[in-house]
Amino acid sequence: MFRPRFRRLRAREWRSIRHWGIELAVVVVGVLLALWAAEWAEGRRERAAFAALREAIDDEARGNLVDLVKRHGQSQCLIAKIDDIRGRLLDRDTTWAGIEGDATFSSIAEAQRVPSFMSTFGVEIERSAFDAALEGGIARYLSAQEMEDHRQLYTWFGQYQEHFEATEAGKRVLAGLTTDLPLDDTMRVEALRALKDIDTGVMVIARYEDVADKMLELGIGNVDWVTQALDPEELRRDLVRSGTVRPCFKLPPNPLLEGEAQ
Repeated sequence: MFRPRFRRLRAREWRSIRHWGIELAVVVVGVLLALWAAEWAEGRRERAAFAALREAIDDEARGNLVDLVKRHGQSQCLIAKIDDIRGRLLDRDTTWAGIEGDATFSSIAEAQRVPSFMSTFGVEIERSAFDAALEGGIARYLSAQEMEDHRQLYTWFGQYQEHFEATEAGKRVLAGLTTDLPLDDTMRVEALRALKDIDTGVMVIARYEDVADKMLELGIGNVDWVTQALDPEELRRDLVRSGTVRPCFKLPPNPLLEGEAQ
């Protein structure tokens, strides 16, 4: 007696369940598609942000390397000037005749000499892109080893900057000796200490190849503008605006190309 009614009720329920099941499936699929689209868009934005951060770091590191290589190119000029000044200081002559000529340039405008006897390239090593990348969360996109390698690279940059600053401080001390004056023992000792700081800075720059090796490990490598920036003739043309570079200025081979050749 109740069986047909039970069958009709079960059929209606089944149709209802199927209807709502289809509706629920459509909603779930729609939500999943929306979530996937949002995740894909966010992933795309993150990849683009990472690419921009990485490109900025790479450009900054290349620029720093170019500056280091330029400074290394003038090392022999600076060493010759250091040896000349040191030898005169050790002569114990109380009459100081001043310092003539610039270490790197045989012809340079007076206003461009800072100080006038030992011009150097650049002002400071850059790290603003790396700092911005750290704030932007670049560590999320790099492996632990890559992050450690980047930190090591910029630790070296920081050490180079410290020596640059010590060199500039030493040059400021020696700037007082550019004119003739009586020279007492106190001034002589201060000048010799300043020369030591400058000499140490020159020796540290000679280790720029460590930076190049680390950059190759990180895949930064060589790009056309780096090759041009390290090209002696291209650089000499740029230096025409500042003055005539002395023969002691010699750029080493592009360390990135050397590393790639190996």
